[in-house]
Amino acid sequence: MWEDSLEHRRCIIPSYGFYEPHKSEPHPSLKTGKPIKDQYFFRLPSADILMMAGVYEEGHFSIMTTEPNRWMRDIHPRMPVILRPEELDTWLHGNYGELFDRSNVELQAQKETA
Repeated sequence: MWEDSLEHRRCIIPSYGFYEPHKSEPHPSLKTGKPIKDQYFFRLPSADILMMAGVYEEGHFSIMTTEPNRWMRDIHPRMPVILRPEELDTWLHGNYGELFDRSNVELQAQKETA
């Protein structure tokens, strides 16, 4: 679906962090009593803002994802492609393929309670 955008319309999406549900850690909702998955907020421990690789088309965008690294894999089966400041130009204009390996991007997780 996004193949043409990946080649021609890449963008950078700034954020304070991102949320992901735990892949298998349900608990009862305080509001409904129905099972819901615990949510985790991820951020970079060394920066206030993180930059994610994205693509866009006709007023819509999507965050690119990749295999989870060691900080994510126990919680979720994928993660955003998080870009370091020195990688921004490569994502926008260069050979971006190596940027999908995020194994060394350290993340900090905080469990959110609902």
